[in-house]
Amino acid sequence: MQNCLIQNPYEDLLIFDQMNRADVIRALSCLRAQEKRYRRDEHIIRVGEKVERLAVLLSGSAYVYNIHSTGERNILFELKRGDLIGGSLVFSKENIAAFGMMCVDQCVVLQLDPKEVLNNLLPVCPFKSLVMKNILFLIAEENHILRNKLHISSIRSLREKIYHYLYLQASIHKKNAFTIPFVNRSDFADYLNVNCSALSRELGRMRDEDILEFYRNSFVLKRYP
Repeated sequence: MQNCLIQNPYEDLLIFDQMNRADVIRALSCLRAQEKRYRRDEHIIRVGEKVERLAVLLSGSAYVYNIHSTGERNILFELKRGDLIGGSLVFSKENIAAFGMMCVDQCVVLQLDPKEVLNNLLPVCPFKSLVMKNILFLIAEENHILRNKLHISSIRSLREKIYHYLYLQASIHKKNAFTIPFVNRSDFADYLNVNCSALSRELGRMRDEDILEFYRNSFVLKRYP
């Protein structure tokens, strides 16, 4: 694991916040950490799967999604470096995934043994409490993202859905020119839970009305709602 740390340093990850490199190496050992690689379009977690490992995304990106009764996919949010995988599931009584996680491109994941985080038997990992505190921050951030997604889902108007999402992205990036995670228009439609053709038409209308400009997943929001 020390060789992996040199090639792919972990100090920037929130789960290891307030820890130096030496501390991270010791924490990786006592938390039984291991790296796992996934191919593009490979599932990290499948719907209905029992989740027993805590993980953090190291590289690549992945979508968290659920499936409607009609079989259609709805993207909930994107995972990027440092994001927690399965944190709220691992520590729940029923750790069965109601959603899936699939790699958009090649992914590397750092897996940790959740039993070691909760273990009170000797020897106790000296970084257990700090790691657990950082995990709580990550779970809180995930809940915040899900609340934003829930609000977008509650908006009925397609234009208002687009407006709200792009305005949120402009606020996050602190500028009116930004990129969104969804390179494919169909993925963007999945996230908004709308028809892809309807989304493309509405984006075209908004461009014609000089509300925005876009190219693939790059947007410029010219007028604010």
